[in-house]
Amino acid sequence: MGYLTAKKNNKMEFVLFRVISGKKTKEHDGWVALECLRGRLLAERQASKVAKEQAESLCNKFNELEKKLKRRY
Repeated sequence: MGYLTAKKNNKMEFVLFRVISGKKTKEHDGWVALECLRGRLLAERQASKVAKEQAESLCNKFNELEKKLKRRY
């Protein structure tokens, strides 16, 4: 299994890891941590997007109610 890394001398370099005697290489541990952090970042972005949409919806509802009150008085 390999993971694509940054460009090096205009060629894409693969970092390969192997499981030898039940031990994982440092590259593998680094990639696992990176993927975990990436997943957390994506989850936080999604949560932030949902919160922003909910806030905008509440703001729109508030503005509509405010307009209705002004029309009555």
